[in-house]
Amino acid sequence: MLPHRETYLLDADGQRVSVSTGRYALDGTPETEPLLAADYSATNGAFTLTIRAGTRRGPSHLHPRVSLGVPSGGLARLLLCHVVTQALKQGSPTVDLGRTIGDLCTALEVTPSGGNRGRLRYLFDQLLRLATCSASFQWESGTGYGDRGREHYRGESLLLVEAYDL
Repeated sequence: MLPHRETYLLDADGQRVSVSTGRYALDGTPETEPLLAADYSATNGAFTLTIRAGTRRGPSHLHPRVSLGVPSGGLARLLLCHVVTQALKQGSPTVDLGRTIGDLCTALEVTPSGGNRGRLRYLFDQLLRLATCSASFQWESGTGYGDRGREHYRGESLLLVEAYDL
């Protein structure tokens, strides 16, 4: 139930919220970057999954911490499946992803490519998002609300990764 695409922080009008990076483009206009969403929720019947993103250093003193973003897309799902599979195979909660990100690409059968828009950067970004996010599982049930109804709530929260060194 991870999101299929990037999720952004939206204002009251549904527009993406952007902040200044503190840098200027060649034409002298200030550069901005959109803020990524801090959480994502999906509901199916009585079940709700909420993913809360980790944070990173912000672009300026006005925004000291910003969201890393919620893990999203097919690569995030592939990484999550790979990490869980390796933990089960090794019978250990500690998973070795390889010496380099190239080793991880080989294990995932992902063709590595460099640059700012390359697969290596995207893979590392999604891996960091998975390592820093937390998940909350909630179930709500009842026969109605108010004086005559009965409500029942159940849930649990967890860190997907307790410690990481990337």
